[in-house]
Amino acid sequence: MKVLLDGSLPDELAERLSGFNMLTTRRMGLEDKGPATIMREARDMKFDAILTASRDYRFPMGSEGWTFGIVVLEISPATLEGYEAQIDRIRDGVLRCKAGETVRVEWPR
Repeated sequence: MKVLLDGSLPDELAERLSGFNMLTTRRMGLEDKGPATIMREARDMKFDAILTASRDYRFPMGSEGWTFGIVVLEISPATLEGYEAQIDRIRDGVLRCKAGETVRVEWPR
């Protein structure tokens, strides 16, 4: 599974999520781009998911043709350590993600 980690999350999280082909927006030169541009790049580059802590990503209503899903992390504390503690929940969210859908991974609930 090809997953794009956006700039709202620490790059080190990509290394912790084994089993996925992880790329980061920083490594791709997209760190200063907004969600719409990142979404177009993800579609064009055939990503399966965008992993983010931002609530700014939204699929336009009535649109089709999206090849990836969005996984939004709402985890506290929002630190590398906090994400590492919930790595199984994050991995499950990525695996449940389907094209054109948004999955929220929340902790605590």
